[in-house]
Amino acid sequence: MTFLDNECGIATHDLPRIFQKGFTGSKRRKGSTGMGLFFAKKLCDLLHLAIQVDSLVNSFTCVKIIFPIGEMHIFEENLKN
Repeated sequence: MTFLDNECGIATHDLPRIFQKGFTGSKRRKGSTGMGLFFAKKLCDLLHLAIQVDSLVNSFTCVKIIFPIGEMHIFEENLKN
């Protein structure tokens, strides 16, 4: 699954920190919380998925969620009454 935009991009020196809680980068937008990619990474970790971000300043940001091939995951929901 790939998500791509053509907005401001992420600076190369910011890329290693984009999954940190509260990190907004050097081009912070008004109203940014720095929680979106943090939560995306946490959810991917819980589901055993990979997440990868490629970006070029003033050009694009591409976020890829990578599903494992050939592996089956069984999720069980425990319901307590």
